[in-house]
Amino acid sequence: MDDDDDVECLFTSYADVSDFECLSLPSLPFFKVIHLNIRSLNKNSDSLTALLALLKIDFDLIVLSELWIYNLHLYQNILPGYNFHYVINQENQCSGIGIYISTSLNYKVNTHLKIDGCEYLNVFVHLNRPTKVSNDLTIHCVYRHPGGLQQNFIQNLDEALDSSDTKCKHILIGDLNINLLDTYSQSTNDYLDLLMKYHFLPLILTPTRITHHSSSLIDHIMFNGYTGIKSFSGTISSDITDHLPVYAFIPLDSFKAKSKERPYHRKKLIK
Repeated sequence: MDDDDDVECLFTSYADVSDFECLSLPSLPFFKVIHLNIRSLNKNSDSLTALLALLKIDFDLIVLSELWIYNLHLYQNILPGYNFHYVINQENQCSGIGIYISTSLNYKVNTHLKIDGCEYLNVFVHLNRPTKVSNDLTIHCVYRHPGGLQQNFIQNLDEALDSSDTKCKHILIGDLNINLLDTYSQSTNDYLDLLMKYHFLPLILTPTRITHHSSSLIDHIMFNGYTGIKSFSGTISSDITDHLPVYAFIPLDSFKAKSKERPYHRKKLIK
């Protein structure tokens, strides 16, 4: 791997399932995440498992938004090697944020924090890495319902980010229903201003919901722990729902620039 490749920050693009067959990642540890607005896990669970089987990626975290509230207990064990956690709003049948998280991880899920107008899961992952810098992660999984920002959304999200361990790296992932391409929207600007406060960078830069008359980037993966090593991320072409899956492979190690000896040269005298 060339030095120039080491220091690239992002690689964002659309990918077909076949593109993952020839995917070659650097020999570095990555935290692998994927998100999809599933539009009812009860309806689309088979399509989800088929997509994951074709991708052949051992994701550490699989995040699903808009679970719908029906029969969720039946889907605890559809993905071997993962534990299933979710939060729903019983008064809204289209609600819900859920995660399948690898059983190999040392993690803790906090369901007590609340964000106005959202379902929210806070996941702390302890990564036992032999480095002096903390590699622990806090993952904020969010499904925000369509419509204008609820009164306390920004304040609640600020409190959730602020209450987390500042020594951790943070990932914010989910369907926020905030179009990052709409730079004229006050809601978008308020949201981005908050994320800039915590040094987040977007890992998804292309539309994730495309219709005959519009395209929007409302499914987000944000990361605030840039290490100097490229993060691989993008959008997957899939017709499971009207949202495209988004993924990110986030490096856990830090980049150290190689020292280069300064070449000797003759100093010219100015007459």
